Amino acid sequence: MDSKHIFMESEGDAYFERNRQAECSLSKAAQFLSEFIKKNPNISSGGGGKNLLEVGCAGGHNLIYLSQNFDLKCYGIEPSQKAVEYGNNIIRQKEITKVELLCGTSDNLPYEDNSMDFVILGFFMCYLNRNTVLKTVAEADRVLKRGGFLVIQDFDVPIPYKRTYKHNSNIFTYKCDCAQLFLGDPTYTLIEKTTYSHSSSAFDPVIQKRVSSSILYKERIEDIYQFDKEV
Repeated sequence: MDSKHIFMESEGDAYFERNRQAECSLSKAAQFLSEFIKKNPNISSGGGGKNLLEVGCAGGHNLIYLSQNFDLKCYGIEPSQKAVEYGNNIIRQKEITKVELLCGTSDNLPYEDNSMDFVILGFFMCYLNRNTVLKTVAEADRVLKRGGFLVIQDFDVPIPYKRTYKHNSNIFTYKCDCAQLFLGDPTYTLIEKTTYSHSSSAFDPVIQKRVSSSILYKERIEDIYQFDKEV
């Protein structure tokens, strides 16, 4: 059984239970995006009418915060059914109307083409089977509008590493710089990046522990390709 089905059937719920307390805090990616929007308020045009998707949203805490502080319509997809039920209960209790959570995976996003102004890829790409990674990249690119912003939080190591996942020996952790999967295409430009570790907000000299949040801008075609009438 591959990691996708293991997370859908058991490990997604187990991961959520282990990290339930952290669910009350904003992720580093959400913090980074919040700071970026505050510095560049023009990108949200006041927030109204803008859509944001978080893949790997857990119980939706990030989305609730972002929807309320930037007037964004927020969507989340998450393999843990427990996390989705937990988040949807909070959304109902607080009568939040601009957040929707669904159970699913990154390689098959149930959203329309070019429907999102912001996409957050939470800390999950390191757990994907390698035959699922490019499907995830394609799906994130498909739903993100040109002129939109992609946020990636994951390990950030200069040399790819493969390790057995400590919570389940049937899953591997693949550590690499996931932003490079998008930056090979001139469509994407890295515009902001911060590096830290799981235990600290500071840079960690230990390669295995390095984590980053990156913001990529999806360029408009007319801005990156010059038109030439002659073939």
